[in-house]
Amino acid sequence: MSSSAIGLCSNALQQLGDDPIASFSLSEGKRARLCGNLWPQVRDYLLRKHAWPCARKQVILAADAAKPPFDWGYQYTLPGDWMRTLQIGQRGERIAHELIGRKIMTDSATLPLVYVWRNEDPALWDSLLCDLASAEMCARLAYPITQSASLAQLKRQEADKMLREAKSIAGQDNEPEEWGDSPFTDVRY
Repeated sequence: MSSSAIGLCSNALQQLGDDPIASFSLSEGKRARLCGNLWPQVRDYLLRKHAWPCARKQVILAADAAKPPFDWGYQYTLPGDWMRTLQIGQRGERIAHELIGRKIMTDSATLPLVYVWRNEDPALWDSLLCDLASAEMCARLAYPITQSASLAQLKRQEADKMLREAKSIAGQDNEPEEWGDSPFTDVRY
């Protein structure tokens, strides 16, 4: 399987019985233009849908020079490639914060952040995520390419099933999350 955006889109087209494309350029025709329009949406949708190990980053953010107008002591601008926050602070540490637009407001002078980043290079992706991207492209291309509603519905079901399976497998890559002490859990014992 090709691990490029063009390759993943070509695989989707071939699954629909169509010819592959060599680029997203307009000179390639309607199919290439359609793939070029859909690919960024599919990529971002899949990356935000789950905390894929191949799309996680850890950073320590620098506080902005400007202070928040009230309530908080510091504000931090989210990285430009940020798509979804997974953790603020170090593991097990609770940092009170508020997300406003692309800013994190907090009273903490340092801010460790774990987030999903916009990994635009499928060559860096897990093979399951590549397979899923082809399946999702196939589902979205099915009707425009074949004009068959039943095939589009079948491809949607296949992509949804593959998403569930891929998320389950990717979720097993990390050790299970442990629950800390809490009044809600302590009361049971």
